[in-house]
Amino acid sequence: MARKEARWEQGTRVHVWRSRLGWIALAAFVVFSCIGIRYAFGPPDASAQAPARELPAAAPASQGPTGAAAPEQSPQPPSDIAALVNRQQITRDALAAACLKRFGKEVLESMVNKRLIEIHCQQQGITISDAEISAEIQRLAEKFNLGVEQYLKLLEKERGIKKEEYARDILWPTLALRKLSASQLTVTSDEIKKAYEANYGPAVKARLIVVEDVQLAQQLHAEVQQRPEEFPRLARDYSTD
Repeated sequence: MARKEARWEQGTRVHVWRSRLGWIALAAFVVFSCIGIRYAFGPPDASAQAPARELPAAAPASQGPTGAAAPEQSPQPPSDIAALVNRQQITRDALAAACLKRFGKEVLESMVNKRLIEIHCQQQGITISDAEISAEIQRLAEKFNLGVEQYLKLLEKERGIKKEEYARDILWPTLALRKLSASQLTVTSDEIKKAYEANYGPAVKARLIVVEDVQLAQQLHAEVQQRPEEFPRLARDYSTD
C-alpha cells in the first residue's frame, strides 16, 4: 500500500513539472515569434519618410495670477487675410478692391491734388510750419466760439477726423494754396464792401419753423403773426429741425 502511494505521488510530481515545462515552452515560442516578425517586417526606412517641417520653438505657456497656465489664444490669420467670417476668408486684395470701387475716385483725386500742391510749393520754396497750422486751428476754433481742444473733439466726433489727419489732409493744403495764390489774387473795392457788410453791417435776428408741408407752413405763419408769443411752442411741436 505504501509503495502504491509513493508511485502515485511521484507520478503527480512528474505531471506537474511536465505541465510547467509546456507553459514555459509556449511562452518562449511566442516571444521568439514576435522577435522574428519584428526583424522580418521592421519599421519603415527613415529615408523613405517625408522630412518633418521645421517649426519654430513653442513659446512657454503664460501663467495666470495663480500660476495656472493661461488658455491658449486663437491663432491669428495670415497677413494676407483681412478677416475670417464663418471660416470664410476675406483677403486684403478683396478689401482693397471694394474700397477702390467705392472710394477710389475721391481718394485718388485728393491725393493727386495734394501732390500737385507739394510740387508747386517745392518749386517756389514755400513751406508750412507747425506753428502756422496751430494758429489756423486756433483761429477756426475762435470763429465758432470754442476752445481748441473742444473744437478738435467736435471734429473727431462729428466728422471722424483726428487732429493729425485734420492738420495733414485739410489745413496743410489750405494754407499752402493760400500762400501759392497770394500774389495772384486781386480784391476789388466792391468785394471789400460786400464782405464788410456781411460781417459788420446791419443784422437782424430770425427764427424759423421747418416743416415739409406748404399748407401747414402757411397755417403756422398766420398763427405766429397773430400770436408771436406762441412761437416757441409751435416750433417745439411742429418743426422738423
